[in-house]
Formats: sequence, C-alpha cells, structure tokens
Amino acid sequence: MWSVTSLSPPALPPLLTSLPTSLSFSLHPSPSLTLFLSLPSPLPPSVSLSLSPTPSLYPSLPPSQGYLPPTKNGVEPKRPSRPINITSVVRLSTTVPNTIVVSWTSEVGRHLLCFQSYSMAVYLVKQQSSAVLLQRLRSKGIRNPDHSRALIKEKLTADPDSEIATTSLRVSLLCPLGKMRLMIPCRALTCSHLQCFDATLYIQMNEKKPTWVCPVCDKKAPYEHLIIDG
Repeated sequence: MWSVTSLSPPALPPLLTSLPTSLSFSLHPSPSLTLFLSLPSPLPPSVSLSLSPTPSLYPSLPPSQGYLPPTKNGVEPKRPSRPINITSVVRLSTTVPNTIVVSWTSEVGRHLLCFQSYSMAVYLVKQQSSAVLLQRLRSKGIRNPDHSRALIKEKLTADPDSEIATTSLRVSLLCPLGKMRLMIPCRALTCSHLQCFDATLYIQMNEKKPTWVCPVCDKKAPYEHLIIDG
C-alpha cells in the first residue's frame, strides 16, 4: 500500500497531440520518497522516455517495468501501462533538476493525432507497512452485528420460486488463508458471504504480493473496502 502525492499539474496536458516530436519537464525529488512514472495507457514502441542524464528508461529497466517481449516473430513488443519506479535513475539533489524527455517520430505523431492522446504523471509515493494499515483498519471500528444478522436472515429466507430451502448456515472460524483461528475477522464491503478472513494475514500477504482479492469469493477486496466484522 502506498501513499501518493502527484507532481503533475491539475490539468495534465495530453502528450502527442501536436506535431513537435519531443516534450520535457523537470522535477526536484525528496530523498525519503519513491518516484513512480505513471502512464495511463501503453506507449507505442517508437516512443522513447528518458530521464536526464540517464539514457532511455525502457532499455535500462527489466521487462516487468519496460518492454514485454513478443511471443511471435514480427510482432512489436508491448509496453504495459503499469507505473515505472524511476527512483534509481533520479539525482537526489535539491539544486540539480531531473528532466524527463518524451520523444517520438513525426510519423507516429501524425498517426496518433487521429486516434488517441497520451498523458503522463510523476508521483511521490511512500510505502505503508502492514502494521500501519492494520492500525488504520482498527481505527475505522467494527461493523454493527445487526448487519450480519440481517444477512443471515436474508440467506435463510425461503425463495418461493425455489424447491430447495436453506435451513442452516455453517461458517468456519478458521481463516481460509492461514487455516488458523480468526483473530481479526474481516470482510470487504462488497462481499455478500458470511465467511470472514483474518485481517492481519490478508494485509501481510498483500504487502508482499498486492492482489487484493477476497480469498472466499475471489472478487476484488481492496484495502479501502475492508471492514472488521462485528
């Protein structure tokens, strides 16, 4: 989980909307934060990003952050729109600016003017530990037990169009992630099931590999939607 501060202006001008073949801007980073370059949509292969005085960013970064190698011959490599961590190529100085340069060929510029615009933003982010996130979740309080009671009544209510009626519900006290007893029962606001998972283990697992998917229903369960069950 990251706290984010945008370095881009409120109204971010689209890139590649005019025939000039380059664009640049400068930034002054803070040594205590991490810089991410965010691209809302994949860039064409003929567009180059560089951070002065470092050469092109894409060749110097691993495939997970730059090119995705093609699976077939003759197919252009793809550039994912996921954020690129540029901290390692930034000069941490308050007096020396870092200039990001975006360049492209004039042919690409004319082609893209007819179909799509591109934007770019730079963010200062700071990682939050699982302990901090758990404390924030606790501070939100516990969901009213009446919500669970109402959910149980709803599930036990007979459907007149169904020949099968539910007469009982069974919920495990073991976390589906660690198979241990639930210490902090948690669900997402978007979940419609009674089964909970352990908040501590769920946040710790997403700290290592952020997927934020409910282990019970396999639906998205982002941190902002988590609530401790009452």
